[in-house]
Amino acid sequence: MKQLINTIKLHKQTPVVMLSCLLGFFLIGFAIICAVLKLDETAVSWGPVGTLFTLLGFIIYAAISFLSYHQDFMLALSMGRTRREFMVTYALEQFIWLLLSYVCLLCMALLERSLYSVMFPWAYEDFSIFPYLTDWRIVAASIFALILIPMFMGALYSRFGKTFGVIIYFVWIGSCIMLPRLAAHFEELEISQQAGIGKMIGWIGAIPVAGWLTLGFVAAAAMIITIVHLGMKQRVCYP
Repeated sequence: MKQLINTIKLHKQTPVVMLSCLLGFFLIGFAIICAVLKLDETAVSWGPVGTLFTLLGFIIYAAISFLSYHQDFMLALSMGRTRREFMVTYALEQFIWLLLSYVCLLCMALLERSLYSVMFPWAYEDFSIFPYLTDWRIVAASIFALILIPMFMGALYSRFGKTFGVIIYFVWIGSCIMLPRLAAHFEELEISQQAGIGKMIGWIGAIPVAGWLTLGFVAAAAMIITIVHLGMKQRVCYP
């Protein structure tokens, strides 16, 4: 607990940067909806785009936090802390920041709904994201994943260095190129039976909940084993 408190004090700028990032994403989404409702005379409904953008920023910030994992690891070891202590403390610290972000996300969702009701009383809410934001199963699984995946990526980055960074870069570039194309042709892909897309979608939908839970537990166990194994083998590198 003492080490956790010291770590939080050391990273006291983290919540400021994190909340600024979330607020920036929220304002972008909120401005888009306001512009649409102001300029488009046919628009009679709104969606929680500000909240969705905030959620996107929430995920992006958590995902790229793996870049600081190696630096924090080396700093902790240079200060006499053990590898096991660092990994546990790091996970607890990330849990605190993610929980704080989640509370802010709920507050922004409520704020967005209230602002639209006041500014555009003639427009109605197209869909609500609250059932997902308040479902403890989704929230718990998401927070656990956003703790585990950056630690997993950080452990791989610490082990393989720039090689892993290059792989992530090309995966990101490939996603930016391919995802828009897939979205543009989604309708054709969905109705295409010759390529077997419909059958594949049917197979995915046929997997029971227990199957998805099993896959999730196996993936989580594999990542935890990798994090611990690479962490205990991590060499100490001083600048």
